[in-house]
Amino acid sequence: MTSLDNIVQAEMEAAKTAPRAAPPPRRRSNGGAAWESTADRIARETAARDRGVGVDAQTLAARQTETSDLRKQVASALDEERKRVAKRAKELASVEGELAKLATKEQADVATLRGRLEGLSKRLAAANADAKRKKDAYEAAAATASRLEQEKKELHEHLAMMVLSSEQRKEDKLKELLAAMGATDVS
Repeated sequence: MTSLDNIVQAEMEAAKTAPRAAPPPRRRSNGGAAWESTADRIARETAARDRGVGVDAQTLAARQTETSDLRKQVASALDEERKRVAKRAKELASVEGELAKLATKEQADVATLRGRLEGLSKRLAAANADAKRKKDAYEAAAATASRLEQEKKELHEHLAMMVLSSEQRKEDKLKELLAAMGATDVS
C-alpha cells in the first residue's frame, strides 16, 4: 500500500504545478451522482494527458476515494475471512475435542477388555492344565482298570481251571475209592 500512497502523493504534487483544466460536464445518465465509471475516469484522464494537463483535482479526489474504497473493501474482506477462519478453527477445535474424548473412552474400553482378556487367558490356561492333568489321570486310571480287568479275567479263568481240575481229581478219587470198596458199576 505504501507504493500506492507514493504514487498518489506524486500525482498530487504534479497536479499542484500543472495548469488547471476545466472540469468535464457532469453526466446526466447517473442522475447527477458524484461517482463516475472506471471507463469514464480513464477516458477523462487520457484526455487530460493528451492536452498536456496533469492529473486534475477531480481525478485525484476520485483516485483517493477509489483507493479508500478499495482499502475498506480489502479490510472488510479480510475481517470476513478472519471471522470465517476463526469460526472454522473453533469448529475444528470442537471436533478435535470430541475426537480426544472418544479416543480417551476407547482407550479406557480397550484397557478394560485387555484386562478381562488377560484374566480369561490365565483362567483358560489353568483350566487347560487341569483338564490335561485330569485326562492324564483318567488315562492312567483307565489303563489301571483295563489291566486289573485283564488280571481278573485271567484269575477267573485260572480259578475255573482249578475248580475243574479239582472236580476232575475228586471224581477220579471217588471212582478210585468206589472201585476199592467193591462197587463194580460206577457211572
